[in-house]
Amino acid sequence: MNNKESTRCPRCNESAEGILSIEMLFGFRNLRGQKKPQSHCRACRIEELRLSRQLAA
Repeated sequence: MNNKESTRCPRCNESAEGILSIEMLFGFRNLRGQKKPQSHCRACRIEELRLSRQLAA
């Protein structure tokens, strides 16, 4: 992974460029031994979790 990496959230269009910004806004996951940015930003993942818990209650 290089420092020029960027990513965009498909839900809210939040974007981040560079490893530190991606870590803060998106986080990373390990996929087959490679570090990849999460596809959705942290805020959208938290919102989806909150909504799914409301529906389950």
